[in-house]
Amino acid sequence: PANLKRSSQPNDNRWNAVYVEQSARDRKYMFRLGRQSGSSGGMPGRFDGVAAGYSVNQMWRLNAAVGKPVEYVSGGNPADAKTFYSGSIDLTRLPDQWSGSAYGSVQYVGGGYKTGGIRERTALGLEAHYFDQQRSYMTQVELDTIYHVINLATFQANWSKETGENYYMTLDHRRSPPMALNLQGQWTQSLKELFATGSISLQNLRNNAVALSPISNMFAVGMSRPYSSNLRFATDFRLSNTAGQGASITTTKDGGGAIITDTQLAPASSGNQYAWSAQAIGNNLLFDNDLGIANYSYSSSDTSKGHNLSFSQVVTFKEKWRADTSLSLSKSSSNNDSTTTQLRPSLTLNYRKNDRLSFSGEAGVEQFRSVAVNSDSKTFRKYFFLGYRWDFR
Repeated sequence: PANLKRSSQPNDNRWNAVYVEQSARDRKYMFRLGRQSGSSGGMPGRFDGVAAGYSVNQMWRLNAAVGKPVEYVSGGNPADAKTFYSGSIDLTRLPDQWSGSAYGSVQYVGGGYKTGGIRERTALGLEAHYFDQQRSYMTQVELDTIYHVINLATFQANWSKETGENYYMTLDHRRSPPMALNLQGQWTQSLKELFATGSISLQNLRNNAVALSPISNMFAVGMSRPYSSNLRFATDFRLSNTAGQGASITTTKDGGGAIITDTQLAPASSGNQYAWSAQAIGNNLLFDNDLGIANYSYSSSDTSKGHNLSFSQVVTFKEKWRADTSLSLSKSSSNNDSTTTQLRPSLTLNYRKNDRLSFSGEAGVEQFRSVAVNSDSKTFRKYFFLGYRWDFR
């Protein structure tokens, strides 16, 4: 139709990784330039910059990185761009399979170290790892020296026995999201201009960073053991909670110089959330080379409870055919006397004609029912699809 108009909104193109990397054949040195992901050493999750590493000997390695974090958030002032610097020293090998790293990272807003940037984050961290044929331990601790709080403290352990039994435990304490000066979309002026006019203070922003970065905790244990040569049982338990965020307070000045205080209340604590599951995994039980998984899980919190029962079966027959069947039944209830039930059976068939061409089809049913104090709604949906895959070589 003639009245249709092209949208005026700009395209949202996001490059996740574009970089050039060079390393020695013996891995003695490495450097990477461009958009990349930071995996350790206090680096941001994604940044534009340069990272390099150099092995002093077989045990010690030095690493450094500098760049600008990539944040996919609209708004904010371009003058408030962030710059970070990080460095670490790695212990790459010990006789008893120990390894680890010590790192430091500092981040500035509105410039760098020598260009008058405002220090937003200073972190010191330690990582340690231990591996052998039957055990593995991993731990990490990170301290923010500006706020004098622990950003992250984790511990993971895995044990296995020659009889095939496996055990694991996880402890996790962290601030999520990490503390940072919340600048996006609040002001049109840059941070330095706001400080110069007295519209807001750095301490005010740092207090808000603490209030808007709640603490989350998680504890999990689990085990699995073989019952026979083709049947294994597993179970796990998980406890988690998230502390309530504090109130964020913003003070600004109006055109006449009067102080305006804006207080935003944050969500309360989530309370303890519990989850328990039991699983049975079998192969060659009903058919040759089949794989079946039956799972039951239960979850509970201060506001709701839930049950889920599921079963899946994978069968390969006549070499080129594979059938996947699944069935899921779940029920949840909340403190406001509402319940929701879901039933989802499905069947998928795959046929591989050769190494390049394969065909697949899936059909299923989804049934939902939601019951509240003054309502009772039902939804029934059927679906199917057919497709093929052709690999070009």
